Amino acid sequence: MTPIGIHYRIGRSADEETIVRVRAEALAALAPHCYSRAQVEVWGRLPFGADPSDGSVSVAEMDGRIIGYGWAESCQVKDLYVLPEHWGSSCGSALLQRLEQRLRPCLAIDLRATLAARAFYQQRGYEALGLVEILINAHHRASVIWRHTHPAGSLAQPTTMRTLAAIIA
Repeated sequence: MTPIGIHYRIGRSADEETIVRVRAEALAALAPHCYSRAQVEVWGRLPFGADPSDGSVSVAEMDGRIIGYGWAESCQVKDLYVLPEHWGSSCGSALLQRLEQRLRPCLAIDLRATLAARAFYQQRGYEALGLVEILINAHHRASVIWRHTHPAGSLAQPTTMRTLAAIIA
């Protein structure tokens, strides 16, 4: 489903600054429930890790303004963020569907996401595989590793770790 008034396109090099701002605003609103203020600030200031014009980035626009983006390559969703005022608009779901379509040849799609994104990915058929600690500029940040196996995929069903189930339940 494509939300009314939201248009999607492939990213452009000129989008990079806006993409970093969208990520920072989304993290500032969502992540403080699971991470310290210092972790969120460091994470939000990180440079974007790709060239938005290489075809791996999709952006969502409303009235000519980027309100969300997703980045996928090598059977992985690398990023998916939407401005807080557009949460619940189906923009994130539509972006994820576009990324999944791009990754259709993959047997499974993996991603790392914030602890706060648990419900979003579970509702879309992703299974938690584990919890990882990431060190960013001397700040540890926990992320959940998720996997979505395509119906035609032959991969065994992953199991969740007991500690992970306690953290994200």
